Amino acid sequence: MDIAQKKYWRSVDELSNSPAFVEEASKEFAQEIPVEEMLNEEGMGLEANRRDFLKIFGFSLTAATLAACTQTPVKKAVPFVAQPEEISPSIATWYATTFSDGYDYASILVKTREGRPIKVEGNTLSGISQGGVNARVHASVLSLYDANRLQQPKLAGNYVSWEEFDSKLGAKLNALGGKPVVLLTNSIISPTTKRLIENFKAKYAGANHVTYDAISASGMIEANEANFGVAALPTYHFDKAEVILGVGADFLGNWISPVEFTRDYTTNRKVSKDKPKMSRHVQFESFLSITGSNADLRVTYQASKEGVVIANLYNAIAKLAGASTINAPKHDLAGNAIAATATELWAARGKSLVVCGSNNTSVQQLVNAINHLLGNYGNTIDIAAPVYLRQGKDAAMENLVADMNAGKIGAVIAYGVNPAYDYYKADAFAAGMKKVDVSVVVSEQNNETVQLAGFVAAADNFLESWGDAMPAAGKYSVSQPAISKLYDTRSFDEVLLALTGNASSTYDYMKESWKDVFSKSGASDFGTFWRTALHNGVFEMPVVGSQPAFRGDVNAAANAIKAEGSELELVVYEKLGLGNGNLAGNPWLQEMPDPISKACWDNYLAVSIKYARENGISEGDIVKVSANGYEVEVPVLIQPGTYPGTVALALGYGRTHVSKAGLGIGANAYPFMTFNGTRGNVSTKVSVSKTGMKTAIAQTQTHHTIEGRNIVKETSLDKYAVNPADGNVRPYIQVKQADGTFKKVYPGINRNAVTLWDKRDYEGHHWAMAVDLNACTGCGACIVSCQVENNVPVVGKQEVLNRREMHWIRIDRYYTFNEDGMMIDKEKEYNMIQNGDNVQVAFQPVMCMQCDNAPCETVCPVLATVHSDEGLNQMVYNRCVGTRYCANNCPYKVRRFNWFSYTDNPKFYSNPSQTDLGRMVLNPDVTVRARGVMEKCTFCVQRIQAGKLEAKRNSRGVLDGDVKTACQQSCPSGAIVFGDLNDENSEVSKLFLNERAYGIIEELNVLPSVNYLTKVRNTQSIKA
Repeated sequence: MDIAQKKYWRSVDELSNSPAFVEEASKEFAQEIPVEEMLNEEGMGLEANRRDFLKIFGFSLTAATLAACTQTPVKKAVPFVAQPEEISPSIATWYATTFSDGYDYASILVKTREGRPIKVEGNTLSGISQGGVNARVHASVLSLYDANRLQQPKLAGNYVSWEEFDSKLGAKLNALGGKPVVLLTNSIISPTTKRLIENFKAKYAGANHVTYDAISASGMIEANEANFGVAALPTYHFDKAEVILGVGADFLGNWISPVEFTRDYTTNRKVSKDKPKMSRHVQFESFLSITGSNADLRVTYQASKEGVVIANLYNAIAKLAGASTINAPKHDLAGNAIAATATELWAARGKSLVVCGSNNTSVQQLVNAINHLLGNYGNTIDIAAPVYLRQGKDAAMENLVADMNAGKIGAVIAYGVNPAYDYYKADAFAAGMKKVDVSVVVSEQNNETVQLAGFVAAADNFLESWGDAMPAAGKYSVSQPAISKLYDTRSFDEVLLALTGNASSTYDYMKESWKDVFSKSGASDFGTFWRTALHNGVFEMPVVGSQPAFRGDVNAAANAIKAEGSELELVVYEKLGLGNGNLAGNPWLQEMPDPISKACWDNYLAVSIKYARENGISEGDIVKVSANGYEVEVPVLIQPGTYPGTVALALGYGRTHVSKAGLGIGANAYPFMTFNGTRGNVSTKVSVSKTGMKTAIAQTQTHHTIEGRNIVKETSLDKYAVNPADGNVRPYIQVKQADGTFKKVYPGINRNAVTLWDKRDYEGHHWAMAVDLNACTGCGACIVSCQVENNVPVVGKQEVLNRREMHWIRIDRYYTFNEDGMMIDKEKEYNMIQNGDNVQVAFQPVMCMQCDNAPCETVCPVLATVHSDEGLNQMVYNRCVGTRYCANNCPYKVRRFNWFSYTDNPKFYSNPSQTDLGRMVLNPDVTVRARGVMEKCTFCVQRIQAGKLEAKRNSRGVLDGDVKTACQQSCPSGAIVFGDLNDENSEVSKLFLNERAYGIIEELNVLPSVNYLTKVRNTQSIKA
């Protein structure tokens, strides 16, 4: 079957066409009218009389007339008595700074309005993030205004002044009588902080620094130390790799530096007729990850056999290289995948790359040996340019907890870590904290570890303090405050300065530290160098050095790999939204749909279709999961692409001390982690039993149907090389030419086609967007970026279940089969995916299409949705009376209705705008919509206006690239392009004429202003 004729489906229910799915799909309105809830919001019940009912609903069954016109809250502006010189009303001020929490790193730009940070964006000058950031970094601005923040220091549960805190803590430390003091931190990448730590260790004899990472890379660090003498991670160059093999490494999701890897990876995934080439990506994994969903070939394996897979891969490549093989249990994957992949890697030696997500030192030593045999060091891997984003060694933390419980530790000063929650033996850590003489926690949030401390130092938010970072050799970035401190808090650097008796400010101390960087920079004047670094936010210089020689005993590494497994195994993993759980209290991240499952506001046990059918489990069944002496109860989600003997559970949930939005959400999966020299994420001998209870999982993916339409188009690289338009069959009409002949005209390309609609002439700008499906990885950064930029409310789990989510942009995820596309026999379709190997995935961002022939505009009875002279489908909020006709008539289902007043209804307590503090994050350029009003994507019209004003200020026209929408700016892969169709030289104009360009269901002739580029898969294996 031709790849262009594949059948796509969104969910298992849609694939099976279950009665429940058919019933839901047949409804005219997916969202039922919540009459009782809306009456309750007004203090009335269903017994309300006619007069009271009409008082609320008006004469046309809508609460929006009053909501949009008479009930909009009136806010009185309070002017500055003395306006600061650096603040201009309505003009944003940007600061370059750094986000680093020991898990994520990004050099960023912070947008402030009237002194309030309201938006975080990537710094294009950074060689690491290159202008992109993930969803967590976008959402991090909300942490500044979190009501759960610690506001001043505490001693024995009582608030104290910093003077008293310093005095009593200093006295306690000096009275330890030689018992060691331990600084327990996350991976510190700040040169200034490391210098202060050394000063602290010099002052307190026997002091030690232990680095603890909740998500550890200890195995890689130890393997690199053994093989190269470098106790650090290497730099990976995915942009230089022609063949990529990922083994359990979600490098496009959360593995080490995913934003950097995404940008590099997609560089070689974008194709053109002038360059019909792209990298080949093979992924071996046990459950469906975002990286696996983007692979050209994906094969699953039993989770505990990861080391065996790597050992067999080593032997296959060693045979091709003429090297000695190792002792390894025989194992191959479906379709002889290991041998076939080894052949591809060998054919691209020097331009290949093998990465593995295992935290086992022996496994990582074999991965190093594989890359060594392939000649990848110095090409796609640079061990001479170490990366410092993960530094923790698991054995050090294990020894510390043992020493704490043995009474050997005098004091523990914890910063940036929460082991009382995310350490796999959290109970042992908590018991140890009670046995140390002095327990100190430096924390911004009131978390689980704070509850164990005698001294609690309230920490600054990263937007309030000075600092710096060196995430990799030769790459530096600075942090500077974008707002004055909201509370009586200190940075960790300030705490260390006080404990070492240094009276310097953090700014002066950091500036002094940077003289060392200046000495290596080749710059001539420190003042100019320093000001430039602050302005740019980054300073980078090349790393000069040769690759260290590979050494190590591969046989010893192979012998340490165990082949034991069990019939059922559990894998714990990180979601793209919550990650390690640091930001579990952030409602934007809780409501962000997982890219794979499309679920939010919960974690769940992901199981294969085969496992669910064989064990009589249905989606939503609550099951008890037991392993390693620990058990939790979680709902089941049936996840295609999962190995039948594997179940998966996300980390980051089950918090007990966190902001209200994350409190009690899901179950804590950290105790399922194991330790065998390093921490592992696979548990064997797992039992799963039904409890008899059931719950609903909030998913956004199943809210609409595709009605069998050809929405995602794809082809293969070999066919694309022959015909760039392959797979892109477009509807056309016959247009009579001047000479009497007829010509095929594609509406998506030629907008002058004959039509019953009035032709629109855009004399100025005609704004449009193009999305490259080859570049979109489905990461979801655009969803959160749009939510922050456009004041999109958080509605909570129940409203998502009610199909009332408010996101202006969504990323649809479609499943299809690897082989023989369309199937008639439903049972055969089920059987195809029973083994978990035969599922491919496509992602498609969907926002308002800003149609030229917009079907929403023709049905609005009050002209609340109208067309602008620049091609935008505009919403006039004060006209909208909430009939929802426009949403029903929209073929793309991208319109959102405000069922409630999310800004002040206490039912929606997770919405940031519920508090005065939370409202500080709102963008003043975007109206906060009232109840009863329809809303949707505006192409960030406020950014368009800002771009035009900036061009006018500079006495020129708007240039291509002057205006970037929030989704475009945030995209780490550069998949989204925005611009002016009337500018024939703009990138978006060129993409609209690309052979791969098409509009979704353009046969309706609505003329969408968003086009997509056909997805191309590299299905041809590379032969030696």
